[in-house]
Formats: sequence, C-alpha cells, structure tokens
Amino acid sequence: MKKSPRWIVWVSDPIEDEQLERHSTVEVIGPNQYDEYEHDMFICDPASESYKAIVNDVNWGNGSDATLREKITNSTQEFRALEKQGLEEVEEFRQWKQNNKESINTASSKEVITEVDKLDLGTLQNATAKQIFKLKLDMFEVQAIQEADKDIKKQLRKSDDVFEIISLYHSVVQVASDSEPT
Repeated sequence: MKKSPRWIVWVSDPIEDEQLERHSTVEVIGPNQYDEYEHDMFICDPASESYKAIVNDVNWGNGSDATLREKITNSTQEFRALEKQGLEEVEEFRQWKQNNKESINTASSKEVITEVDKLDLGTLQNATAKQIFKLKLDMFEVQAIQEADKDIKKQLRKSDDVFEIISLYHSVVQVASDSEPT
C-alpha cells in the first residue's frame, strides 16, 4: 500500500486558476517505500487517477474535493513556513560563522596546549560557550557533517550540550565510515 503524502503544496494559485477556468498544479511530497521523501507534481484534474487517489486518501480528501482543497491550502502554509524557517536558519548560521570565524582562527593560532588543556571529563562537563562554539565549527569542517541530513546539522547548531554534540558527530561519522567501500 502506498503511503499518504506528508505535504501537498499548491504550485499554481488555486484562486487564479479557478478564475481562468483551468486546473491547479500541486507538488506532492511524501515517503517512498524506503521512507525517503520524493517529490511529484500533477494537475488537479478530477478525471486524473493521481487526483482521484488524493481525493480518496483518508488523510487528505477523504472523498471530498472541498476537504482536499482546504487541506492542501493548510499544507502549503505549513510547508512554506518550514521552508522559510530553514532558509532563515541557514542565513543565521552563515552570518554566525562569518562573524566568528576570524576571531576563532586568530585565537586558535595563538593557543598553546598545556597540561591544563588536556581533555578530561571535568573539561567536557564544564565546557564554555566559546569551547562549544569552536567544537561545532571544527565539526562543520568535516565532510561527513557537511553532507549530513539537514536535521542532524540543525541539531548540532542548536545544541549546547557537549555530549549530545559528540554523540551526533559520532553517529554521522560512524555511518559515513560504515558506508565507505573497503
């Protein structure tokens, strides 16, 4: 059985389409058999099989064209809000990285490792915001992290817990090393 789409998003303006007496276009975003999100587009033509399947989907139209149109409108708003939030977070991170990279590079080039700087549990538990920032910055330079899922990267950016950051890093790097050919 095919899974219900997670989002159905208006591509064309449904109000304008109605005024012009044409069918609207939607983008369907949902999981495939491997639980990976796929995108598909179709025209909301009541005669098409794609449209009939969505109208009859219990999570979308449940047999009603009006219910389907309302749910598509709500889904579009939710999807656009998430899309906007994601773009804002990327821009925020770029600015954060740009504003802090020079000071981190300058400071790290002058640092000298001493006995006090050795890694121990107390250091990890009491890491300063600056140390956590430097750790994250170093992690984002690793290719496996750069290629990681955006949710993982978001968790890394948002976390202030050293152990969570290290755990996320390890899970990404471990998966990347396990998938490399031997």
